[in-house]
Amino acid sequence: MRYFRSMLACLLLANSAVYAQQIAIVDTAWDTTNYVDALRANGVQVIGRYYARCEHMDGFVPEKRFAFRAAEVGAIKRAGMAILSIYQFHSSSKFKFDGMRMKNGALQPLFDANCNPAAQGRSAKAEAKLDAKAAIEQARMVGQPRGSAIYFGVDFNFSKSDTDTRKKMILYFKEMRKHLNKAGLQMGIYGDGDALSVLQQAGLADYSWIMASRSFRGSSALHRAGRWNLFQAQVDRLWFKNLPIDLNIQNPAQGSYIGFWNANGPFEVPARQSANIFAARRFVCNGDARLRPRANSTQDALVSGKFKNADTRKPVPQIIGYAQALRVGQQRKKLIQVDVNDDGTFDGWTWAGNLSANFNGKPDYVSRNKDLRCR
Repeated sequence: MRYFRSMLACLLLANSAVYAQQIAIVDTAWDTTNYVDALRANGVQVIGRYYARCEHMDGFVPEKRFAFRAAEVGAIKRAGMAILSIYQFHSSSKFKFDGMRMKNGALQPLFDANCNPAAQGRSAKAEAKLDAKAAIEQARMVGQPRGSAIYFGVDFNFSKSDTDTRKKMILYFKEMRKHLNKAGLQMGIYGDGDALSVLQQAGLADYSWIMASRSFRGSSALHRAGRWNLFQAQVDRLWFKNLPIDLNIQNPAQGSYIGFWNANGPFEVPARQSANIFAARRFVCNGDARLRPRANSTQDALVSGKFKNADTRKPVPQIIGYAQALRVGQQRKKLIQVDVNDDGTFDGWTWAGNLSANFNGKPDYVSRNKDLRCR
C-alpha cells in the first residue's frame, strides 16, 4: 500500500508539473460559451475577447463583440475564469489614425459614433474619443472592474521611422489614456516592437503585448530586451476541432498583474505558473528544423501530415517554422521533445541545436535562413 501511495504521489506530481506548463492565456474572435469547461480543463485561466465600436471591422466575425454576448460573459464568470479585454476597430492600417480605412483600393471614412457611414475622416484625437467611449461603455456592460486593463491594437507593420504615423499614433493613445484613466482603467497596447517601443517611451503603455507576426519591425529586439508583458506565441490554432484560438505567454520578469479580471475583480496568473510556462518555451532558430517521430529516429524519418491550419484545415509541413515559438519536454542526448502547436501533446523530437537556449532568445526574422544559428 505504501508503494502504491508513493507511485500515485509521483504520478500526481508529474501531472501537476505538466499542467503547470500548459498555456494559461488564450484569445479568440469566436464565442467560447460551449468551450469554457474544456478550456479550463486544458489549463487555460484567461480568455481574451473583443470590444469594438461597431460590427463593421476588418475580417469581421459575428461572434467577435464580446459585450453583446451575455451568455458567454456569464459562462466565463461562473467558471471562475478571467478575461483579457481587447479593443479592435479597423486598427489594421495606419489610416486608422486619420479616421479612415482602405477598402477596394480606395480610402473611406470610418463609421461614426452611431455606426453610420461618415462623410469624412477625423483626427487621431477625435477617433480616439469615439473608441474610448465605446470601449468604456462595453467594459461596463460586462462588469469589468476598475483597476483592470483594456488592450488596444496597432495591428500593422509599423515602423518608428514613419514620423507622420508616429505623431498621430501618439496623439491617439494620449487621448485614449486620458479617458481610460478617468474611468479607472489601465491601457494595454498590442503591436509590433517598433510601435510598443515608441508608446513605451511616450509613457502611454501600462502593459505591452507583442503581436505574433514574426517579420514585423522591432518585435524580436523588444522581446530580447524583456520590455514586454505578453507575447502572442501562436495564432489560429484549432482546438477541440472547431475553435480557432491564439496562444499567449506572459513575461514573469515584468510582474504578475497585467490587467486581467474576473467576477471578483482584477486577476493575475500565479507567478510560479507563469514562470513554469515561460521556462518550457523555446524559439526555432534554424530554417531547416525537422520533426522526428522518436528520440532514436534518423534525420530522414520525419513526422508528416500531423498539423492542420485553422483556416485551411490542411496539413502543414514537417519542417518546423523558423522563429516559431513552441513547448519543449525532455531531452535525450542531442534531441529534444517538442509540442509544435502547443496543444498539450508532444508531437515529436528535433535536434536541440534547432532551438534557442531559452525563451529570451527570439531570433530576428529573415527571408533567407539557410545558415542561421541559434543565439
